[in-house]
Amino acid sequence: MYIQVLVDEKIDAGKKILDELRNSGFEIEGAFWYRIPGGFWRLVIGSTTVGQIGPLEGYHRLHEILNRLRLSDSMTGSISLLSSSDFRYRDFLRSAQGTGQFGVSPNPYFQFNPFQDAYFYN
Repeated sequence: MYIQVLVDEKIDAGKKILDELRNSGFEIEGAFWYRIPGGFWRLVIGSTTVGQIGPLEGYHRLHEILNRLRLSDSMTGSISLLSSSDFRYRDFLRSAQGTGQFGVSPNPYFQFNPFQDAYFYN
């Protein structure tokens, strides 16, 4: 099985996306990268704004931001923008906070460890 490594470029791109979402009025409850089963990384964003405007409008605004930041090619298909009350967001969050497939829990006090299955933004 192929396991992707989360690289600094993806972490930095995620921060830029979150900053732009906040600047455009999105309330972000939580955001993190999570290595989904199969080994690929997904940026998971939980937002109360998505619960208010709906997922279709949320993704429309997200794609405008991706285009503006010139990240469409590298990030499209790698982001889950969900209402923070959506059960799928809660499931992702619960899984990401666990020990992961390598037995290493995410730790906000230390630099990212490639054996972690999650990276949380503060």
